[in-house]
Amino acid sequence: MSLQPVADQPACRADESERALLGQCLTWPRPCLDVAAKHVGPEDFFDPAHQRLFGIILALDDETGGRFDLPMIEVSLKANSALDEIGGRAALVALSEEAANQETSEFHARAVRQASLGRQLQEAARDVLRATGEKDFESGRVLGTLTKRLAKLDAAAGESERAGGVVVNLGDVKAQSVRWLWPGRIPSGKVTLVAGDPNIGKSMVTLDMAARVSRGTAWPDGAANAGAGGVVILTAEDDLGDTVVPRLQAAGADVGRVRALAAVKGGGQTRTFDLGRDVEALAEAIRATLDCRLAIIDPVTAYLPGKDGNSNVEIRSVLAPLAAMAMDLGVAVVGVTHLRKGDGAPLYRIMGSLGFVAAARAVWAACKDQADPTGRRRFLLPCKNNLAPDGGGLAYRIEVLNGDTVPVVTWESEPVTIRLEDVLPTQGAPGPDPEAQREAEDFLRQALAGGPRAAKEVIREAGDLGITRRTLYRARQGIGVRADPERYGQWRLG
Repeated sequence: MSLQPVADQPACRADESERALLGQCLTWPRPCLDVAAKHVGPEDFFDPAHQRLFGIILALDDETGGRFDLPMIEVSLKANSALDEIGGRAALVALSEEAANQETSEFHARAVRQASLGRQLQEAARDVLRATGEKDFESGRVLGTLTKRLAKLDAAAGESERAGGVVVNLGDVKAQSVRWLWPGRIPSGKVTLVAGDPNIGKSMVTLDMAARVSRGTAWPDGAANAGAGGVVILTAEDDLGDTVVPRLQAAGADVGRVRALAAVKGGGQTRTFDLGRDVEALAEAIRATLDCRLAIIDPVTAYLPGKDGNSNVEIRSVLAPLAAMAMDLGVAVVGVTHLRKGDGAPLYRIMGSLGFVAAARAVWAACKDQADPTGRRRFLLPCKNNLAPDGGGLAYRIEVLNGDTVPVVTWESEPVTIRLEDVLPTQGAPGPDPEAQREAEDFLRQALAGGPRAAKEVIREAGDLGITRRTLYRARQGIGVRADPERYGQWRLG
């Protein structure tokens, strides 16, 4: 479907309402002008003569405090050399005679304003047409181009808001130690990820954490707990009654200190929790839980409806408020996620975008001990920890004890020194990891979508996401990113 060029379309007008409103303001200046001024200004009138007349009426109203009449308006028009512009005294009289009553001034003012908004929208569309250099094209392309233009305007507005900056003198900042829920492994006030293949016991590991927090019992490696505290759980894959509560009880939890955020209510409806819009609901649940220290989201990807889990931009925009909430409330947030199938570096096998990994301060991988002949021994190994030195991983098993029917996690107290890369080898064909390169290519497309950018900024952002410079340069070559010939040190999409 072809769209008629906007330049050829008629302007949005409200001639009758413009004349009627002006006539009402001339005949009943005080009540009608008060109504009109709430909705319109001189620029909202289509007819230049009407713009001039309404402006002079407003100025006269300010000068006289509302005490003016038709003869005074005529004198003011003459003094401003505008009487002939509006058509002389006869035009004034004709306008005043068109005003049958004053009760419709609100209706006419709104009609004038709506027509003005329509013209502004047309002008925005004209700008789009001028920017593309095309006179006639498909409506879908018009909408796409307009959407991009609005996005750029929003981004520019955001840059403008940030332009002033907030400068902090570091001499006034008090140095603080990192606070830990599980010392050296799970930081308080931060986001941590536990990733692993299916049926590896990720959820049971986090429920074991919840049980230890609720009772204040020691951690599996012998580290002391800070005392009993509260826990909030979001779980999308396990039933509360037949799975979560029995497993917590089997792990020795004080279930009275554990709460589940089952859904969100709003607008007369009950719906699934959405990380993109309901972080405040999670914050309220945490505040309502006595001495809450841990929040578990299992799995994170289940609470991202309508979001592209592979988009760094979308994921970072969602997880940033979650990280801010964790910091504000001092609560450790532990998210569960899956590993992709296949080979590749562990960081790149985290399900979804690298934005998940970038937002987390610590990432732990749950995986099988390939050397265990029973097939029951598992590892919890460090994948990333920005806040503490590598203290090694731990080994655990999922077992049923004392003839019970509910499985529990049993831990080995001694740390294991095996590396994650040895358990999840980066095998496959020689050359770059294809998943890593795809992530890097997606990152570059998003980072440069708005135009050329300083190469050092792009490289730094890629590093924050765990993308190595070698992988980034391979991705750059793969999708045709070039140095901008007009801007030294900047990259652009080819």
